[in-house]
Amino acid sequence: MISSNDANCNEIEKCISNCLQTVSDKECESISFSGVVPGSLKHDASKAATTILASVSRFLNSNPGSLRLVRIVLNDDELFRAFQGSAKKLNEDEGPGIFKRISNYFFWKSDSTTISVKEKPVVKRKKLSLEIYAKDDDTINLVKDRIRKLLESQNRKEMLEDEIIGNLSQQQVTEIKELCHMNDVKVSIEKDLDRIVLVGHGEDIAKTFAQIHKILGRIREAEKEQKYAALHADLAEIVSQGVQWYYVDPGSTDHEEYDKQTNVMIEKAYSKKEKSVIFLLGDEECEIVFDKMQETNLNTNEMIKVIRKDLKAEVSVPEYWEPQPKDANGKELVVHLVTLNSNDPNQKDEFKKISDHFQQTASQQKVLQIQRVQNPSLFKLYLLKKQSLDNKNGSNEKFLFHGTKGDRLHEINKAGLNRNFAGTINGNAFGRGVYFARDASMSVGYAPAMSSGQRYMYYTRAAVGQYAVGNTNMIVPPKKGGGDDDSYDSTVNNATNPTIFVLFNDNQYYPEYLITFR
Repeated sequence: MISSNDANCNEIEKCISNCLQTVSDKECESISFSGVVPGSLKHDASKAATTILASVSRFLNSNPGSLRLVRIVLNDDELFRAFQGSAKKLNEDEGPGIFKRISNYFFWKSDSTTISVKEKPVVKRKKLSLEIYAKDDDTINLVKDRIRKLLESQNRKEMLEDEIIGNLSQQQVTEIKELCHMNDVKVSIEKDLDRIVLVGHGEDIAKTFAQIHKILGRIREAEKEQKYAALHADLAEIVSQGVQWYYVDPGSTDHEEYDKQTNVMIEKAYSKKEKSVIFLLGDEECEIVFDKMQETNLNTNEMIKVIRKDLKAEVSVPEYWEPQPKDANGKELVVHLVTLNSNDPNQKDEFKKISDHFQQTASQQKVLQIQRVQNPSLFKLYLLKKQSLDNKNGSNEKFLFHGTKGDRLHEINKAGLNRNFAGTINGNAFGRGVYFARDASMSVGYAPAMSSGQRYMYYTRAAVGQYAVGNTNMIVPPKKGGGDDDSYDSTVNNATNPTIFVLFNDNQYYPEYLITFR
């Protein structure tokens, strides 16, 4: 841009408009101006900045052509500050009017601090026109063919495999496709195979790979945070079902429950045999000293009594269970397996009920043995969870099937079914919990045969409660919605006639019987 030595505002604006019009007529996408201010305006940097920015803004608003980027390069700190202030003032004064186009732009400074006028990226495929001159058509066709082959030789096909790809939401898939379109890379997202296939120029693919890795990393971190929050909430739920701490109201002497998060904090410290635990109740800092079973408000020094209740002691195992055997030290065994005898008058009805339910849909399989899994501690936790659901909206208890591998039986009998294995073997189409089937035939496929030919399936008590249709991204049941902050208790494959149930709380199911079949 060239102006007279003593240019005024009108002349500056005219010069800028002429330059912008010229590059727009040539269908250029960008232009750069030097921030050097001529004439008398050099003594008034703010006025110069306002003149230049307003000129650019007016042109962009009235000429929506090919121009996408206007750079103003500033090497002077005073000018830089002047342009920042003028941009802010123009935004405030003009609002959504004349400065509307410039409000979505960024500003550069040449030493990497920028003042800009760069519009948000527009996904637009650029066209390159190539004119070929030769002595005849055959030569032209030969050149065109060689150019095509050269371009094809630059193309690469790369594959990115990651288990998280199968769980991408539609919004995340769209984000990746738009990114590839901007980078001129063809993409195929194969969720069922956990992979993304890219085809394009090597440099474009390398750039796109790095950007997709960032997206997947961001998704993975978000999932970790969700899972951690869910597991922490589950821990609080589990502890509150087995042990509850109370404080004694000094006025009424009523026993008031600590909330679940505080309850788990207190119980953790107590189990570790710590002398005390400090926690917050609202804005008040409190301390419980365990040998005194007393809470002290550290702000007011007010003291109240606390009580610990073992809720498991208040529930009992089923009457039809056999007495739990004891070890050499007189302590009850954690697990006792009772093999049911179909000819025993006390067990034949129990055996027949389970065998008949299994054979209803898996009649081609032969039942070899049915064992009752007696784990009092695990059963009591289940019963407390069931009672909790009964008090809420009903536990809706069902007996469901769960096929498993033979090398996991000891672990399951001792600690229950583990959600950490959810999705690693059997998929997670309806949520990332533990899967159960209404029909034994559905679970047969998840019970691989051992070398002996024996296969294993649990006949499980499950408090499914209220349920909703799940999806692959769920790590907890969904909210009920409609202003209700409560959540469903489980997910299913079909809300009207469910055949698959997914449970997310470890105390919501109890594997009471182990069926060995062939």
